[in-house]
Amino acid sequence: MVAVNKSPFYKYGPAQAFGADFALNRGQQLTLVQRSFGFSKVMTDDGQSGYMPTEDLVPAPFVPPPATPPVLAARRKSGSSAGSGRLYSGPVRKSAPPQKLEGATPLFDVFDVPLPSNPEPANPAEPAPAKPPSPE
Repeated sequence: MVAVNKSPFYKYGPAQAFGADFALNRGQQLTLVQRSFGFSKVMTDDGQSGYMPTEDLVPAPFVPPPATPPVLAARRKSGSSAGSGRLYSGPVRKSAPPQKLEGATPLFDVFDVPLPSNPEPANPAEPAPAKPPSPE
């Protein structure tokens, strides 16, 4: 926030040849982009970025956001057709029954379950089953 009556604002920096572009008035809200010694980069409310003396800046007072009332979900009455008294959760979507296609084969069969691949025997006292001979 601008702390002095008139503060110079430079679009390209304080060393520009033609002087300040315009002056900012006391109390104008700014966004501090980069704070530096001497001059800081700021952005005005209308989106213009530029430089102004760091000593002319003060933090804006904190204004808490307006309090919003808590939103309470509507409860169904116990005498309604639902009769559950639970919170309303929106419309109930029913899934469509699966469609049978003529001549189509299912992607998976009931017997497509993988077999267990534990190479160790369940009981260490039993010997491990012998591997079938490999066809060579």
